[in-house]
Amino acid sequence: MKKLFLMLILSMLVLSIASAAGIATLDISVPRYEPYPAQPGEYADVWVKIENVGGEDATNVKITADPKFPFSLDSGEIALKELGTIRAGQYELVQYKLVVDEKAIQGDNEFDVKYSFSGFTDVTQRLNITVQTHDAILSVENISTEPQNFVPGKNTKVMVTVKNMDDAFLRDINIKLGVDNASLPFAPADSTSEKRIYQISAGDTQTLEFNILTKPDAEGGLYKVPITIEYTDSAGTGYTKSDIVAFTVGDVPKLSIILDESTIKTSGSNGKVSIMLVNSGLVNLKFLNLKLLESNDYTILSAKEEYIGNLDSDDTDNVDFDIYAKSGIKSLNLSFEVSYLDINNNEYNETFKMPVPLYSASQLSMFGFQTGMSPVFIVIILAVIGAAGFFVYKKFFAKKK
Repeated sequence: MKKLFLMLILSMLVLSIASAAGIATLDISVPRYEPYPAQPGEYADVWVKIENVGGEDATNVKITADPKFPFSLDSGEIALKELGTIRAGQYELVQYKLVVDEKAIQGDNEFDVKYSFSGFTDVTQRLNITVQTHDAILSVENISTEPQNFVPGKNTKVMVTVKNMDDAFLRDINIKLGVDNASLPFAPADSTSEKRIYQISAGDTQTLEFNILTKPDAEGGLYKVPITIEYTDSAGTGYTKSDIVAFTVGDVPKLSIILDESTIKTSGSNGKVSIMLVNSGLVNLKFLNLKLLESNDYTILSAKEEYIGNLDSDDTDNVDFDIYAKSGIKSLNLSFEVSYLDINNNEYNETFKMPVPLYSASQLSMFGFQTGMSPVFIVIILAVIGAAGFFVYKKFFAKKK
């Protein structure tokens, strides 16, 4: 361990000196290989990274795979790769297809490459590739929730179904949901966040149920929750698998529309109608748009559509429309179309009917409203006066002529 640490310190020192001195220096590594770990008797695709960590460009760069047991190049694979110039601070990736010997020893195995560039020739770099036999696999087959969304202040059942993909039994299975993280709006409810299974036979499945409470002040959205599975195979080898599951916090929006105020009292008159939108749900709404639809009962005198934008939970907003209630109607029913998105970008379109009360002249008088003469009534009065005047003229003045 001391030697390895010393070599690491020396390597870092060399790289620092090379960078400061302004010369080209190549760093060779294996950023990834597939499959991981490599399997005995199988192929492995290996990517080698050649990075110029020096202060000058590296020219005429070449790299050659020089594998030893348990690795060999696949037939037809070219060992030598000519990369040309790698500028300072840049890198290149080359890929080799290797064959892993079926007698390979499990653990880290050495894979050698040689590289050269102007001023340096045949430098050998020893790389490590992990070889391991096929793991005993405990697969997460399904994760479901009931209800589908995590509603703030309520409990949600989380069902995790696992399957033994091995050809022998697996035991001491421990599954943990990381809901106790302080940054997440969840907590175990009436139970623990860990569940255990003593044993699963080959090919069998089992389902574990977690009861999770969503905190009342949780904001809607998507939350990533870690899940860790530990188990032991029939030979006593232990395994740990970690993954991420996504839980959606939200609820069905509850948007309502109520009549806040109306200056229209009778048919054949115009006025202003004030509509209040109420978000009585637990989630915020966005991109809220309200549209008053056309009707034979009224004429819209103002803009028909109003963009509101955001409407938070337990909040309201008002929109006014100027409307003429046509003569002769007994009731005024407004039709609205509302569109919006919830916090998780689910789209909603709803229609609402809004009755606006109308009154007769006698009702208005009884309720204490000051009533003026409607335009129709004024026309009738003028017509009567005109007819009376014409009658008087015919009877008294026309005869004298």
